Amino acid sequence: MIRLFSVGELRRISPASNKVLQTICGHRINSEIRGTVSDNIDFVIAKGNKARITQFPWAATVVHLGKVHCGASIISVRHIITAAHCLYHLASDKLPCK
Repeated sequence: MIRLFSVGELRRISPASNKVLQTICGHRINSEIRGTVSDNIDFVIAKGNKARITQFPWAATVVHLGKVHCGASIISVRHIITAAHCLYHLASDKLPCK
């Protein structure tokens, strides 16, 4: 299950929107845009502070079998983005949106 923290509407994207997304999704940002962060540094959030549900309105969670599985970010009114490993083993019909 994907739990959204904001109210939205889900519907199929248009072919034109899909074409645009295919040109940008899954591609690395070049180093000029990204800054000087080294590719071999791992960033991990550990021992973070709890946040109120309304504190970060772009945040979502991926819930699997009743437990928080991964975090996600709302990137448009119809899309969220999360790490590939969060969804790789899950069937799309097992991820209803709330």
